[in-house]
Amino acid sequence: MKGSLVDGHPQIFNKSWMSADTYPDKSRMQTLYVYNFKNYEMVKIAELFHSLRFDSSNRCDLHPRVSQDFKYLTVDSVFQGKREVIIFDISKLF
Repeated sequence: MKGSLVDGHPQIFNKSWMSADTYPDKSRMQTLYVYNFKNYEMVKIAELFHSLRFDSSNRCDLHPRVSQDFKYLTVDSVFQGKREVIIFDISKLF
C-alpha cells in the first residue's frame, strides 16, 4: 500500500467508515481510500497525479469529504493541471 492512512486527512462517517488520503508519493501520486472498521475492508477509490507545478505553498491536498447521505465522496485535486473538485460515487459500498 502506498502511503499511510495516517498521513493525510481522515474523516469518519456512517459510524463504521473512514475516508483518508495520502500526500503525494515519490511518483507524485495521491491515493484516496475508504476503510470499514467493522470488517477491516480497505477500498482504494482513486490515485491522482499531483504535478510539481503545484508544490510547496501552492500544493493541493485532497481533503476528502463525504456527502450527508454517504453517497458521494469529494476531493480537491490538480490532477488535470488545474484546481477542481472531483466527485466519486461511493453508494455501492453500502
